[in-house]
Amino acid sequence: MNILLDECVPWSMHKLLSGHDCTTAQRRGWGGITNGDLLRLAEAEFNLFITSDQGIQYQQKLTGRHIAIIELSTNKLHRIETAADLLRSAVGMINPGDFRRVESPCAMRLSFLSPALDELGQPRASGETPRNFFHA
Repeated sequence: MNILLDECVPWSMHKLLSGHDCTTAQRRGWGGITNGDLLRLAEAEFNLFITSDQGIQYQQKLTGRHIAIIELSTNKLHRIETAADLLRSAVGMINPGDFRRVESPCAMRLSFLSPALDELGQPRASGETPRNFFHA
């Protein structure tokens, strides 16, 4: 599948989509082009447009489009990586003209808000110290 990544999506995300041909709007020379014009250009060459622009389905007329669109809930790579399976599933099942939203879980926020939970939102073993997520 030929996939165009919007300029707001991190390029390194393409590694999650092995087996597909990915490029970015910037690499095509389309950086800074509004979504309506970008979608019009992309339809001629791509099967799928991936963006993290929130609410694109309300900002653009998507009816009658031939290009499929996936809207990510974030452009933070670590959160996209936690939803890699959901993303790959959405890419595998999407049809021309479809719109899908992929929600990335926020496991780090769960752990930060509740020290009793680990990175996956599961209860910590008693006495286990939470990791500091602000430092590698």
